[in-house]
Amino acid sequence: MSVNHQPFMARIWATSLALLLIILPSTPALAVETTAKTPKLDFTLTETENPRDADASAKVAAGTPMAPERVKELINRFAPLPDSQNHEFRLPEQSLVKPQLPGSITRETFPPTIIRQKPVAKPTQPSPLKVTRVSPQGLVDDVKEIAVTFSQPMVPLSEAKTVKPDAILKLTPQPQGQWEWAGTQTLLFHPTNPEKRLPKATNYKLTVFQSARSVSGSQLPKEETFSIDSVPVAISGSYPGAETPQNKQPIVLLLFNQDIDRDKVAAHLHLRGPDQKERAFHQVSDSAIRENVSYQSFVNEFPKKRWIAVMPDRELSLGERYRLILEKGCPSEEGPRLTEGDREAQFVVHDRLKITRCTPSVNPDGGSVLINFNNQIATPPEKLANLIKISPNASEIKC
Repeated sequence: MSVNHQPFMARIWATSLALLLIILPSTPALAVETTAKTPKLDFTLTETENPRDADASAKVAAGTPMAPERVKELINRFAPLPDSQNHEFRLPEQSLVKPQLPGSITRETFPPTIIRQKPVAKPTQPSPLKVTRVSPQGLVDDVKEIAVTFSQPMVPLSEAKTVKPDAILKLTPQPQGQWEWAGTQTLLFHPTNPEKRLPKATNYKLTVFQSARSVSGSQLPKEETFSIDSVPVAISGSYPGAETPQNKQPIVLLLFNQDIDRDKVAAHLHLRGPDQKERAFHQVSDSAIRENVSYQSFVNEFPKKRWIAVMPDRELSLGERYRLILEKGCPSEEGPRLTEGDREAQFVVHDRLKITRCTPSVNPDGGSVLINFNNQIATPPEKLANLIKISPNASEIKC
């Protein structure tokens, strides 16, 4: 059995020739001429000057329509098409089990139905009035202002300059001064006496009436009282100091924290030594004090009613410490309150004259000696040199 491979080989050569033409575009174009002989495929390759002209001159072979019987025969070779009837859309079955949602499911309509109601004002009762602050309170020294603050406005802002404290509160005893509003909730009292402060040695009582009403109509649940106690008489200072040695009959100046009656204070003073025995003393006149240069600064700085000067009637013992005691019950010139405990000032009388320190200084040209004493020296320097002796004898001594 022989097999004719010429048509097959012709296809291979044609394909190879087409690839060669693609790979080598610079190669001159070839014109192919076919013959109508079958089953052989014969062709002739010739050169051409212009490949485009050769393509344009190529003629398309005329086709012959296929017979209907042949078309039907070809169609019958295909498998029949499935039925094209419409079917419902099917989702794939889910193999996973959906977890249950937590809680309960409440179904609502969307959009929701909104029922709007007008807000109803709830009846409210006004809060009770309160005294939130009173300053100062308790034991105080200088009181230059009293402040009383309420929890609610007590007067309209337009009437803040008009003060009628009698309907709100009362200060007993009533000192010189005036009340005024600081805003609408705070009342201030300012003393108008020369010292611009409340008199001392006085127990003041501030009463806020229950009938006091705020702008909203609130009032205090009950009457409230507050205490303001200014200090009684006390010794605020003394001259000379407690550690400065004095002569045997010194003048002692006592300073006080408020106005006093000197005679009443002198009646409550006691001069006592280390043995606790009383020593007599007397007051020193203002003229004698003003003549003493050491006391002039105190007298000029403090008012006359703020100090008293006393002197022992007899000379005191040397090297002893003494106390001037202001006993309790001493009255004040400003108020009725008395001292509740003893107050005192101390001073010390100088001891016998002693040398406390002697420091020599030697140099080639001579020397000096620094001598310290326990008391002040009243002897003039030129006379003091005659009282000093150096052994062996010095040629000259100067002080």
